[in-house]
Amino acid sequence: MSERTGVTPSTTAVEGEWALWEQVVAELSAHHLHGISPLVQRDFCHALGDWRRSREAAMDEFASFFAALAATLTRPSDVMQRLTQGTGPANGSRGSTKL
Repeated sequence: MSERTGVTPSTTAVEGEWALWEQVVAELSAHHLHGISPLVQRDFCHALGDWRRSREAAMDEFASFFAALAATLTRPSDVMQRLTQGTGPANGSRGSTKL
């Protein structure tokens, strides 16, 4: 048993995993959501956290998905242009989600 009452080694491991994910999300936010309102960033990160947990996504899958969706907030005109030109995933393209 850990020195803290009620904390087992497995609890400590889960806390460590949560701390790592929080750090990853903070880094992704700083890089991909620069200039976006802190409230929008918070809601965006919470929504994607729910997506990650529902899929049990690995960090690399989560980071790619985060970056692709962040573009809809930071570069909406680029996203719309790709979609209207028929080069986006919504139009059957199997190409990269990177913009």
